[in-house]
Amino acid sequence: LGTGPDPGLNLIEFYLYYQSPALGTHTSSPSQIGDVSTDTGRYVVEYNGFDTTETEPANTAIDYRFQLVNSSGTSTSGWTAWASGDVADLASSYPDQLTLTQAKIDSGETYLQVQSRLTSTDGVSTPTLSDYTASYHTNKAPSAPVPQ
Repeated sequence: LGTGPDPGLNLIEFYLYYQSPALGTHTSSPSQIGDVSTDTGRYVVEYNGFDTTETEPANTAIDYRFQLVNSSGTSTSGWTAWASGDVADLASSYPDQLTLTQAKIDSGETYLQVQSRLTSTDGVSTPTLSDYTASYHTNKAPSAPVPQ
């Protein structure tokens, strides 16, 4: 017990420490990317490019990793390794995790889940991720041309 004016009061000290690097992550919802359910019988058969709009000042980084999941978020192959920025071809860059086999298609594991990791090593500079786009092919040709 304390010995000051209030013998029942103890001094409590709190210390806050800056942990380097500062880190933030975001994971897309399981059925956000690759949902083509509005067209009966259509499904994704291949994921291609992954393009980002981001700003990385000095002392910052933005990395991504990917996995195929079903609409409940279950994955049999797990996450890929972390990648920085755009990925020209997802399926050929990560064939073990992102190749859509017939077994994956049959089980509905055709959605692409993306995890983004934003890092600042100085705790002052901030990276910015504005958006990302994953391109893919489906089992059906489009019914109408898509403007580019």
